[in-house]
Amino acid sequence: MFVSIVVRSYKRPRELMELVTRLRAQRYPHFEIVILEQSDEPRLIDELSALEDSRLRVVVSPPLNPPAARNAAIRHARGEVILLMDDDDLPLAKIGLRSTCVTTMTRTAWALSAAG
Repeated sequence: MFVSIVVRSYKRPRELMELVTRLRAQRYPHFEIVILEQSDEPRLIDELSALEDSRLRVVVSPPLNPPAARNAAIRHARGEVILLMDDDDLPLAKIGLRSTCVTTMTRTAWALSAAG
């Protein structure tokens, strides 16, 4: 299962870099990080590019409302599973990406079956 972690970011460079650091440290190997960066901060884009991580893609955009920003980022995602995050979300160290996605998919499947 290939996972696209879609991150909406706006004017929180320190938080975004912390999130990216934690996501890159995941042991699950089949994922990409798609960041929709909505602030005009060339230094941040340079910092992200300097990481030279093929799993990381940054899309620069003017500011959008939250749903529009997520949709714009999802258009660049390649994963079978989409995990939505904001730049100030931080994954817990003990919960891995794979278990998070499996739990989310299980809950979604349960909710859809219960809805009829």
